Amino acid sequence: MRKFLPFILLAVLLLVGVQSASAQSKSLHWERYDVTIDNVKTANNSFDVTEYYLLTIDSGTFRFGTASIPTDRMEGISNFSVSDGGTQLLPRVCNSLSSGYFCTEQSGSNLDVTYYFPGLRFDGHGQNASGSATAAYCQ
Repeated sequence: MRKFLPFILLAVLLLVGVQSASAQSKSLHWERYDVTIDNVKTANNSFDVTEYYLLTIDSGTFRFGTASIPTDRMEGISNFSVSDGGTQLLPRVCNSLSSGYFCTEQSGSNLDVTYYFPGLRFDGHGQNASGSATAAYCQ
């Protein structure tokens, strides 16, 4: 048994190394990024914004996404919502996020958004090779 111990350890180290390397190789590209501004009310300087993203995942597994919205030229953002492929995500405190939830957090002059997909997103060799997210808010 001692004779085989170095080979067993080497096999375990190689296996862990392969898993670590594959966990680090993630890539995606944007198919679409559309922004719609409507319900413009010039009297009180407000409007609605909808951002639509269509992403294709080239490799890796994705569980969440992030966005940062500059707020240094506006009074604030209200009625923030996020959906993924038509599924409405629910708001939650940022330190307790899980699948199907999102949070917003002011960080300096940016509103940071983190959203967790309702299901895992896999690379082009698996299911869910592309996904869409929509963020809507009022300024």
